[in-house]
Amino acid sequence: MPKPLFPDRDLRRVTPPNEGTSGTREAPPEFHERYMRVQDWPIVIGEQVLLFVVHKNAQFAKTEAELANWQCWVIAEWTGFNGGGWTWEGIMGRPTHVASLPPTPTEHRFKVEK
Repeated sequence: MPKPLFPDRDLRRVTPPNEGTSGTREAPPEFHERYMRVQDWPIVIGEQVLLFVVHKNAQFAKTEAELANWQCWVIAEWTGFNGGGWTWEGIMGRPTHVASLPPTPTEHRFKVEK
């Protein structure tokens, strides 16, 4: 089993939603119970999840703000193609943790006409 890149880093802190901000903010308490190490996640082909990805350059970050540029949560899914593996768009790196996507909001801004 690979050794974690940052065993002392707190994954409960999430990166900001847009590039114009720096630093991190605290995740909601219910999120702490949702994520687990990637090797412990039960694989379901095609299931969309949140995947925490850490780029190799994160090891050189000197501040939390710099670190936020090299690690983040992405929406990903496991594919069965060519032996299987995680697929996502965005930052390159090594997946370390997985979490379920939050439920879809029950109140939608736009109503679907029937």
